[in-house]
Amino acid sequence: MATYRINHESIRQSAAKITSYCSFQDTRMMFLNVLVVVSLRSGWAGKDTDAFLGKWSEVFGSESTAAKFRKNLQNYAKALQACADVYKSAQADCYNEAKSLPQLGL
Repeated sequence: MATYRINHESIRQSAAKITSYCSFQDTRMMFLNVLVVVSLRSGWAGKDTDAFLGKWSEVFGSESTAAKFRKNLQNYAKALQACADVYKSAQADCYNEAKSLPQLGL
């Protein structure tokens, strides 16, 4: 019979790393947004500025590829957490089931 060994803590650690990366990405994007907008507004004015900032909002906005990627990563981290919970519960159930088996007097 095949046996599988799953460490639910390593799954949780992976989810935590993904969540941490998403936070890092959020922080960097906010920093870049401020940097780009403030820099442009201080030294550049006109139609070109407005056009660039319009495109920048597409890069920075909630429908951007970066935002969608981050959302997918966050959903993946949640799925990993849910899997870790299921594995932990299954391992506890197996352990409790094994403890309730009658002892063999060997």
